[in-house]
Amino acid sequence: MPLSPLDDLLAHQTPDTFDHVYTGDRNFYDRFFFNGYSEDGETFFAAGMGIYPHLNIIDGAVSILKNGKQTSVFVSQPLNMQ
Repeated sequence: MPLSPLDDLLAHQTPDTFDHVYTGDRNFYDRFFFNGYSEDGETFFAAGMGIYPHLNIIDGAVSILKNGKQTSVFVSQPLNMQ
């Protein structure tokens, strides 16, 4: 099957939900990252999310750099999809 633009997103190309992973690798994961910055370059942000179905974990992070100060938040919790 050829690749599509959706292959770069946190979406499986099957009708199954995210808890159905077709690999036995316990370290399999899906991750999504997004970042951007202001036109003047003074503000930068980055956000990410990861799903680890075999480990039953979902986590995320947001980081903002503004006026030389960086603030970050990290979160993680059980996925509870099984």
